[in-house]
Amino acid sequence: LNLGGNELCSVCPRVIAASLADPECRLETLYLDNIGIGDEEVAILSPSMRNNQRLTFMSLYNNNITRTGWNTFSTFCAIQPTSMPRMAQ
Repeated sequence: LNLGGNELCSVCPRVIAASLADPECRLETLYLDNIGIGDEEVAILSPSMRNNQRLTFMSLYNNNITRTGWNTFSTFCAIQPTSMPRMAQ
């Protein structure tokens, strides 16, 4: 699913998170590039990644995510925080 470049409404991160957390979710690839999300939205999305068994690729390129947001994200995704800022650039 490619949502890149689209302006998302304020509830969209919660809808995406609920979809990713659903055991029936079959999404394997998710592009959230250049949609203006920041640390708050990443904090909403992150817990949904904990039990997601299907998603193998997520792109968050060119957003407003700081080290704080990446650290939150990596907590739920088992990704090393030091590698996360490179994904954001």
